[in-house]
Amino acid sequence: YTRNGTRFFAVGVNYWPGSAGVDMWNQWPEQEIQHDLDVIKNIGFNTLRVFLRWDIFEPSPGVLNRTSVAQLEDLLTWISSRGLVAHVSCFVGFMSSGYFWPSWKGSANLFASQMMQNRSVEYAYSMAQVAGRHPGAILCLEYGNELDVTTEAANAPEEAVEQWARMVTDAYKRGFKASGDALPVLVITGTDRTVCHDKFNLGRVAVDLTSVHGYPVKDWKPIQDWTDMTDPLAFHLLPFYTAVTRSYGPVMVQEFSTIYTSSPPAEQDAYLRGMLPLAWHEGSNGFMWWCLRDISWRGYPYNNNPIEWHLGLIQASNDTVRPGLEAYVDFARNLSRGSIAVPTPPAQGSAVRIFWPTMYASEGNDAADSARRGAILYYLLHVADMPTRIA
Repeated sequence: YTRNGTRFFAVGVNYWPGSAGVDMWNQWPEQEIQHDLDVIKNIGFNTLRVFLRWDIFEPSPGVLNRTSVAQLEDLLTWISSRGLVAHVSCFVGFMSSGYFWPSWKGSANLFASQMMQNRSVEYAYSMAQVAGRHPGAILCLEYGNELDVTTEAANAPEEAVEQWARMVTDAYKRGFKASGDALPVLVITGTDRTVCHDKFNLGRVAVDLTSVHGYPVKDWKPIQDWTDMTDPLAFHLLPFYTAVTRSYGPVMVQEFSTIYTSSPPAEQDAYLRGMLPLAWHEGSNGFMWWCLRDISWRGYPYNNNPIEWHLGLIQASNDTVRPGLEAYVDFARNLSRGSIAVPTPPAQGSAVRIFWPTMYASEGNDAADSARRGAILYYLLHVADMPTRIA
């Protein structure tokens, strides 16, 4: 990224207020939100990722919720006034293992239904217009949170997903430009399944940046032969996904954490000190923790998913960083200040190149198996102190 002619590295958090979580737009705890923005700024972060629940922002087809739009305008004003920027996720129908599609969607597939394609284009255009009225507050717009793992993607032809992405991309750019500015960056968001397999295949959807999500949870990985977060294999996995994604274009580590924040602080510290420099070396241009605070609200989906309760970076009692997680804050501060050297590729002929199949999720390729084998090879080369590059 560049902002005002200066290189910019996005560091920060994914944001929901602790008292409301995904119900933020309904409850709108204004004082809490403004306080949290001050905390984010004072820590030394510069970016927060915010989420527009589609069911709230467009409760009826073609009818935007004026109250929610006004809240968004206020939020972007508050963000800009603090010198922060927002990474805005617009199509939020899936969040924290809960579904929030608009009720009027019914059983229509987001990607394959002509009606939903048309509605998506109009909604994307409208949200981009709102964002375009606050260009100083916008780092980028993204499609939506983890669309790659939704049932919508699983049940849609790959061609339909790609067509939807092209149409929404065009609508975002037209909407933002209608307010007087060119859209800064358009982001496609994926989990580490983007590498292991999904319908948003790398290289098939034209965006400015691809983001990756990754957590040290064995059940979520194609390879599980590691002990805990202190195992070097554990903290090589997200850098491996970053390296694969970077071979297609710019990449951001948009969602990450230790996820088990009740784990021994030394274990979490070891993971962060091992993973973060590796992911940076592999080309990530930003990092955002999930999430700022623990969520105390117990409505849906938290009532069914207690793993989402205690993921906060900050302790509610005193606004300090949770023990064991200081390594991320230190890393983020140094990165935003330019105190960490920008990595340079190894000299020609000095690195081992791992060739990743272009059609890794089709043409007979098993993406999950390729990811497992690639991760093992990447890890073994690293522990052997051999520079690698994925091509």
